[in-house]
Amino acid sequence: MASKRTDELVAKLRENGAQVVKRGSRWRVTQPGKSLGFLATTDPKDRKGLDNKIADLRRKGYDV
Repeated sequence: MASKRTDELVAKLRENGAQVVKRGSRWRVTQPGKSLGFLATTDPKDRKGLDNKIADLRRKGYDV
């Protein structure tokens, strides 16, 4: 089951031109000229995992 926060993040990434494809238990995030990124399909219980992933995507150049 996907979480609401992850769904919102995927929608925002797609809105900003990223290609987001579900691959097993992860979302594969790609965009020309930017590093490959992955997101879990569900949020961890402590929410820090998703916040860290958002920060990682920002470091890689994604507009989140």
